[in-house]
Amino acid sequence: MFVSNNEPCNESFAVTKSDTTTYAPAIEVLYVGTGGNLSLVLSGSDDVVVYKNLQSGQELYRKIAKVMAATTASDLVGSRRKSV
Repeated sequence: MFVSNNEPCNESFAVTKSDTTTYAPAIEVLYVGTGGNLSLVLSGSDDVVVYKNLQSGQELYRKIAKVMAATTASDLVGSRRKSV
């Protein structure tokens, strides 16, 4: 997976749906294993944004700080660049 400046993500991890877990650095690519709705807080914001009816296997390219508990999609995998 690549992000906007064409540098590859070098860290992937299971994403926890939680109203309190903040991802820092932010998730850059979110893979949706099983489709549904995503309730997210984007980096630099406090507002919850809902992306409805995402399909299984879809990737969402955003700077994501939180994946809220109200998310109905599952089997979520986050990727980002980790400093080496």
